[in-house]
Amino acid sequence: MRALIDAYKHQRFEASPNAVRGAFRTFAEARASAPAKKRVGYDHPELARMYDGRLSELRAHDYPALYWVDRILREGEGSSVFDFGGHVGILYYGFRKHIARLSSPSTSWRVCDVPEVITYGRQLAESKNASTLSFTDRFEDGDGFDILIASGALQYLEPSLAELVSRLSKRPRHIIVANTPMYDGEAYVTLQNTIHSFNPYRVFNRAEFIRALAELGYSVVDTWEAERSLHVPLHPECTVPFYSGLYFKRA
Repeated sequence: MRALIDAYKHQRFEASPNAVRGAFRTFAEARASAPAKKRVGYDHPELARMYDGRLSELRAHDYPALYWVDRILREGEGSSVFDFGGHVGILYYGFRKHIARLSSPSTSWRVCDVPEVITYGRQLAESKNASTLSFTDRFEDGDGFDILIASGALQYLEPSLAELVSRLSKRPRHIIVANTPMYDGEAYVTLQNTIHSFNPYRVFNRAEFIRALAELGYSVVDTWEAERSLHVPLHPECTVPFYSGLYFKRA
């Protein structure tokens, strides 16, 4: 029965939002498997507006990250947040309702995302008087920020987080990773249908992910699980039972 269900889901991939298909070694292989004449990537106007309906809503898996950002700011261990893959500032607007410091001129929050998304993000920030929120499409602009947060973003990224952080001259002391598919098996890349386009989607080996950041001097302070799983039709060995959250701190 499982095989029949998987075969059906595999066939219905193009018509199923958020569905995934295939298990590949590289982003290039996953990208090449995308349906012909369909858009690939996140840099499209429709994707910039996909969260309009829940701009400041937090999900259950956001609260551990909220706790750590609030604690870091309150204890004076940081005053700037670099939100990698933060779309139009969804976490900023959600966290701002609970962390008063995010509205203070002494605290800055910068989102890094693709050009179409940040163009719309700047328009929203102006309309919402979010003066402490800024945008960039360059990871290098996170140099010198105290906190790096990446929630639901690293799976769409070809370079590893450790690779990117290693390029910074002044690395963040705190790294918060949330809503990210990790498991104990071999890392792979699948293809996701994001409604308006198709995207390579990375699944990490948890131990490898932690080890890469440990080599840069980061240690794990906290971990948590999100009630979200991933099943790749016809590839039961690739099943991710839950998404992961981790908080790293550099000595």
